[in-house]
Amino acid sequence: MKQAFQFGKIVDRGNFINRKLEIERLHQNFLNRTHTILISPRRWGKSSLVKIAAEKFVSKHKNYRVCYIDLFEIRSEKEFYEKYSKVILGAVYTRFDDWVEGIKKFLSKITPKIRLDLQQEIKFDMALDIKKESEAVSEILNLPERLAEEKGIELIICLDEFQNIAELPESMAIQRLLRSVWQHHQHVTYCLYGSKQHMLAELFNKKSMPFFRFGDLFYLDKIHSGEWVKYICKQFSETGKEVSEVLAERIVETMDMHSYYVQQLSYYVWTHTEDVASDKIFETAIAQLLQSNTILFQKDFESLSRTQVNFLRMLLDGVTEGFTRGEILERYELGTSANVAKIIPQLEKKEILEIYNKKVSFSDPAFAHWLRQLFA
Repeated sequence: MKQAFQFGKIVDRGNFINRKLEIERLHQNFLNRTHTILISPRRWGKSSLVKIAAEKFVSKHKNYRVCYIDLFEIRSEKEFYEKYSKVILGAVYTRFDDWVEGIKKFLSKITPKIRLDLQQEIKFDMALDIKKESEAVSEILNLPERLAEEKGIELIICLDEFQNIAELPESMAIQRLLRSVWQHHQHVTYCLYGSKQHMLAELFNKKSMPFFRFGDLFYLDKIHSGEWVKYICKQFSETGKEVSEVLAERIVETMDMHSYYVQQLSYYVWTHTEDVASDKIFETAIAQLLQSNTILFQKDFESLSRTQVNFLRMLLDGVTEGFTRGEILERYELGTSANVAKIIPQLEKKEILEIYNKKVSFSDPAFAHWLRQLFA
């Protein structure tokens, strides 16, 4: 039996929900060579959206190539340049001889390394010649444009976890350099996204930052509840099981339409269901979901100050505005209004709260559910 729901990884097309408008917007940007900055809270499906959109696009436009570069583990400027050049070469060249020839032609300052794994499969790798690193940087950043011109193709470069650029030493200098080179590329389109909403927003929204107005910036919205309900019911049906629309809607509402958690809770309900899902099965599934995340939630909770905990308790009580009113400050022991003004950005930086539709809300609906049980 196939797995009906996916979470914790990039989903395949069978588990991808709607996003027709977002896919069309990305396709138009790819076609018009417009750079894209995609921002949303973590685990809303940005990476899956970009991958599905790009795959559909290149299936119709054969002269395009896509590069996916994950910057999650990048800790230095050198590591960034190595991975950037390696992935781009790999997207254009599939034969080893061509790969080496491409290095010789376009990256004269690069020293290639070749390693053989235990299965005797050739793995491409490379390292910068440290003595000439500064001379190689220009070659590396212009590599996609030169390759595209040479091959008569268009390149789409998707950079995930792009906010990690801001954490590198001498980050501002690196950002200015990237912007100064990339803005001149005529055959390369960049799609930048990541998992830390507040950091990305600062990178692209502040006038003082190098990437201000670099391209089409759009915020990913939640998938509508009705779309989720149809999807959940369909996935159950296609695997010989049944779930009512009422119960499917309960799954969606409990997880506040959060893509990752709707998939996870649906999966637990599905695995516990033999024929027809029930409320009892739902309760078992929600308990399993919270248990699987308890260690992480405890760690997050222990990092909070007393006033931060009180602020979260206030939100769970349904207070969504008027945080600085005297009665609110007193009831929840929040201190002064100036203190409250600091709490929100602090919790946003911790990725516990987010500003969504100009309202303060929990980034993680499962954590909110766990807190309700803890406070109860």
